[in-house]
Amino acid sequence: MSPARPGPAVAAVVAALVLPLGIAQPASACAESAPAPPAASLAQTPRTAAAVRPTPDAPGEATLAATSAPRGAPVPFAVGEVLQYDLAWSFLNAGTMRLAVEGVEQVGDRDAYLLSFQARTNRTISTFYSLENLLRSWMDVERLHSLRFVKESVEKGKQRDRSYRLDQERHVRIDEETGEEEPMPAGAQDDASIFYFMRLLPLADGKRFTLNNLMDPDDNPMKVSVLGKESVRVPAGTFDAWVLRLDVDTDSGAFSQGGELTVWMTRDERRLPVKLESKLPVGTFTASLREFRPGSRTPAATGTASTAP
Repeated sequence: MSPARPGPAVAAVVAALVLPLGIAQPASACAESAPAPPAASLAQTPRTAAAVRPTPDAPGEATLAATSAPRGAPVPFAVGEVLQYDLAWSFLNAGTMRLAVEGVEQVGDRDAYLLSFQARTNRTISTFYSLENLLRSWMDVERLHSLRFVKESVEKGKQRDRSYRLDQERHVRIDEETGEEEPMPAGAQDDASIFYFMRLLPLADGKRFTLNNLMDPDDNPMKVSVLGKESVRVPAGTFDAWVLRLDVDTDSGAFSQGGELTVWMTRDERRLPVKLESKLPVGTFTASLREFRPGSRTPAATGTASTAP
């Protein structure tokens, strides 16, 4: 029996796979430092690490806080890293997705990773619902929070662009076109940087995290549960992975329709997200890693991110 005809609900699932989810930190959390993630051979420069605060009545739970850790804590990604994915909906090829650490640029007086996140539906799916997204994020190299976020999207032939500057000192996001300011949590992450920040979580069997620093406060909290370990096969190979379930408190997108997202992340120091799966009543969408290119030692900043006046 052939799957149902794709429609707007399918596009919502594509969006769930194409728009990384956020993590967060309650401003009132008094976090205790936790061990930094394992050192990665691909990244040798000083970084900050995540810290966790155990929940007293639930030993397996923790609240993530973006606190500064001693210099020298490496991250599992570096400039030049590229992840290429195949998108599928049930029995159909749906498109492609690409994540990359493009370089290091300056945002104000801060060095920032330039992260890109691209996804597009293929000709088959585009016949019913075309979607092409390009997300760009400038993530502070040392503090690992977002400084600027740009989204360029073509949906059903309509261009939808937005850009924000994230003022981490005042905890506001600023629309670069209108100048409008909206509140955001401390240590806020955007739709692209959150995907990389998630790779810093100190994962372990049965561990659960409550995250509250998505850029849009209405999307908080997000809960991350480690379901266990699993060997997962994707086009790029077979990987020993943690299986994570993500639950997001949002009133829009795939999750407002009862969807759930599962992520397979490698258990080695690279913390590669090798597979994502989103289940909805209309079917299952997956993103499977097809190709991986590691990064190299992070260079000094090579440019300056342009911003609107």
